[in-house]
Amino acid sequence: MGMGRGSRGGAAFLGLAALVAAISLVQAEPLATLGGADPAPTAALLAQAGPPQEFGSREQPSTRGGATPTGEMATATATATAAATATAVPSPTAATAPPIASIGAPRTVVLDPGHAGQWSGATTRLADGRQLLEKDINLKVALRTADWLRQAGVTVVLTRTSDAEVNAAGRDLNGDAAVGVSDDLQARSDVANREQADAFVSIHFNAGSTGSRGTEVYYNANRTFSAKSKQLATDIFNHLVAGIRAYGYNTQARGVKKDSEATGGAPFFILGPAGGIVARASEMPAALGEGLYLSHPAEAELLAKDDFLAAVARAYADGILDYLRR
Repeated sequence: MGMGRGSRGGAAFLGLAALVAAISLVQAEPLATLGGADPAPTAALLAQAGPPQEFGSREQPSTRGGATPTGEMATATATATAAATATAVPSPTAATAPPIASIGAPRTVVLDPGHAGQWSGATTRLADGRQLLEKDINLKVALRTADWLRQAGVTVVLTRTSDAEVNAAGRDLNGDAAVGVSDDLQARSDVANREQADAFVSIHFNAGSTGSRGTEVYYNANRTFSAKSKQLATDIFNHLVAGIRAYGYNTQARGVKKDSEATGGAPFFILGPAGGIVARASEMPAALGEGLYLSHPAEAELLAKDDFLAAVARAYADGILDYLRR
């Protein structure tokens, strides 16, 4: 789960206990459920006070990769970011996926690759010794998803296009006299509000026990537009499950869930209403996806494959487009 995991109050990631206090998530009305409870997903909740800043990018990135891992809590800098995001990612147009149909009417979507900079999210080490950081995978998938959506005529804004925190200036955005993950989360919601997005989607991957696996998508049930958020989450969930299974992996369909179920009652920062550390809530239907578990050995191996990430990105795009066409 990423910081973008809305009111996750922070990122509850495996091995990142210091971020647990900032995370909140829930599970409700799953399309399919698993037995037993897992640690809260890696999503983020937080807030701010003060004038919105200019964050986010409409630019088509010239690179297609995540940062080179430098540790579980790698600190981002402007120069390190450029060097860290050089991993090439094939364009979806070069893949075998079918063409994508135009959306028709003008629509704007804000994609939020969870975590960044010092907040890595979930982490794991593969059998060959390579380390995977959730923040890098989130970014790869978000960039590819943006490519697909743009092909369909959607205006796409990303909260980040490199391994740089969205609150790059390090300002206290929620007025709590401190600067931390909650301010970065507030900056993400501010981007979506500034763009007056039709949908706000935060992309994450999960962590839990090594036996936890599968796909789930979260929404907040306490907003005036919660029914639309649930529909957005459902469309994304259905396509993620179908796309991952079509790739050849029988993902566990964990369901469409309320963020409060993951956190014991608190909302994810980017999904929930204003209050507490959330100075300005997101003002449009929003969902937070947890594609697979980095903590599950087999799923981590899949997340290291570019063609698998391309399939996940196409699933996100198809789910978002289904929602926009309703």
